[in-house]
Amino acid sequence: MSIEGPDTLSTGQTSQYFITVSMAGKTGAGFDIAKRSGTLSSASSNTHVSSTEIVHSTNIAMSGGTVTIPFNYTAPLKVTFDTLWATGLATNSTGGTGGDSWNWAPSKRIVVRMPTEINSISEVEDFNISQNYPNPFNPATNIKIDLLKS
Repeated sequence: MSIEGPDTLSTGQTSQYFITVSMAGKTGAGFDIAKRSGTLSSASSNTHVSSTEIVHSTNIAMSGGTVTIPFNYTAPLKVTFDTLWATGLATNSTGGTGGDSWNWAPSKRIVVRMPTEINSISEVEDFNISQNYPNPFNPATNIKIDLLKS
């Protein structure tokens, strides 16, 4: 069982993540996804939010003993480290609990940082900065900057 998605998000940013439940010989799955401080939302018709967690609505059919389900995570509005946790259930799809098996995904740590609009100079491919005019001892001065792209 695993949780896949970005390791770093900006404050308030939403990104799609995926939970994969796998177990050879099983035909169905269920799960429960929790978070520390962000917000979770459903991205699949067979899942829903229950309280603050995402859970399966019905038994989810597996193909070859594996199923991957998308969900959305929105980072909190403050700089922090957040964590996603998940448990998954691999089933025989019989409606009973005989032969069903619970799995736990490794915790998914997410770094939440402040967004920035500043690109480092190494990201600009071609540029030219001209001499200022008139000289800086005047009340105002102009500096011409040419960029290949903004």
